[in-house]
Amino acid sequence: MSVNNVLYGPFCDSCPVKGTKTPYFDYSYVEPCDILFLADTFKKVFGQNFVFTPDELVIISDALNEVPNKDNLKISYSASVKCPGLRDKLINAKAKKACRNYLDILIENTKPTLIFACGNLAFTMLTKKSGISKYRGEIFTYTTNSGYECKVCPVFHPYSVVLDISSKNLFNIDVHNAIEKVIEGKNTKISIPYTVIKDVNLLRYKYKFLEDYEGILSCDLETTNFDFLKDRILTLSFSWRTAEGCLTIVIPYKHKDHNWSDEDFMEVRAFINSVLKNEKAIKVFHNAKFDLKFLINNDFEFSNIECSKNLAKFLNETRPNTLRSLVKEYFGVVLC
Repeated sequence: MSVNNVLYGPFCDSCPVKGTKTPYFDYSYVEPCDILFLADTFKKVFGQNFVFTPDELVIISDALNEVPNKDNLKISYSASVKCPGLRDKLINAKAKKACRNYLDILIENTKPTLIFACGNLAFTMLTKKSGISKYRGEIFTYTTNSGYECKVCPVFHPYSVVLDISSKNLFNIDVHNAIEKVIEGKNTKISIPYTVIKDVNLLRYKYKFLEDYEGILSCDLETTNFDFLKDRILTLSFSWRTAEGCLTIVIPYKHKDHNWSDEDFMEVRAFINSVLKNEKAIKVFHNAKFDLKFLINNDFEFSNIECSKNLAKFLNETRPNTLRSLVKEYFGVVLC
């Protein structure tokens, strides 16, 4: 993956970096591909210019090894900015605009279906957005000046994965999910069936087993606002796994669209309390301290509580632990 030194190109005249750096153009070396891994800039190793170091290529190779049909994929590598060693903070908007012309030529020559933008500079060059931690794993569309269209997935730069091996799982997940969506065309939309409980008989009979359920129950509350002393619980939901998939029931509690009779309301409360008290079931909330304050203020009892937010902090205290970020990390799904 070594590339040769060539003189300035036709678009370099408008670049303010001209004269301080010498660009490297690798068009004749980068082959047409299904997937293009795009680094920020070239780097010099023992006098030669490379896109990725051997350690970084190992990170990419390990991620591709998890792809079932990897042997049928044509992979190429290049850099988004042609001047070696040019970092994001050193390249202004005018320089990026000039360099995008060369990026267009590269993409039109190689015709990738999917580009992995490795690092923030590559991501910015392709989308004019910034924030690799925020956008990693999402799918964007890039269209060249001549109209060729391909998909872009921002990922951590392999160099940052080498430095922090704990982020390798995120890198692997992003690569695998993007290939599934873009290359294999798999439908990644998730539809989770749920049942809104409007008849107390469903709790008496069909779902009574939850009072003695043994396993993991995912739990969630919807409230009118954030003050547990003043605001009310609208709904409570419980989700659990079955052989057919995940099932969810949503129980209106004090919801304007469903008013229980006094007798039925007491029975609904008793059912919820029994499920929450069941010591055989692990009840998992996200940011449990919020939900538990509301439950306590409404005189519910509970046992065997876990919090996915706290568990994520325990695994890696520096990694984002919002529900949105965890769903994206483990399932490759971006919550709206």
